[in-house]
Amino acid sequence: GGSMSTTIYLHQPFTGQLGGKISEICEGTEYTSLTMAVAFAKVSGVLRLKKSLEAFTRNGGAIDAIVGIDLGGTSYEALVALFEICSNLYVAHVDSTQTFHPKIYAFKNEDALLAIVGSNNLTGGGLWTNMESCSITDLRKNNAEDAIAISQIDEYFYSIASGEQPIAK
Repeated sequence: GGSMSTTIYLHQPFTGQLGGKISEICEGTEYTSLTMAVAFAKVSGVLRLKKSLEAFTRNGGAIDAIVGIDLGGTSYEALVALFEICSNLYVAHVDSTQTFHPKIYAFKNEDALLAIVGSNNLTGGGLWTNMESCSITDLRKNNAEDAIAISQIDEYFYSIASGEQPIAK
């Protein structure tokens, strides 16, 4: 039972820019937490979102980030900037031929999870200027299928943050 999830697709730059969408959500008060897992973060992305992310935390929101450092795609400056804003910051590195490569932004409150999943890294290009695509799905806890999807996202973040999967510190 309960209302079903809805999904929209954002094809940057044709149908908008994900950076603008994330800023807008952060400056609202609908969600209480943001958890991100991204392959790369650059100061171009973090600094452009900084005011909005700070507004989110000022309104009582918690931000957790899991950022990959494989392939040299993440800058030290971006990590320092995130460290100042985030409740928890995890640095992920896969010690093999694999690359830590997800791009998930999950906004959450008591009733829902807004899952943004696609090709957008936490960089200026990924959030504003590159040609990227992502799905934005509004999942509702009172819907059985949505609740399963929410737990799949939560478990993924938990497996990394808890050290269950030994790739992040």
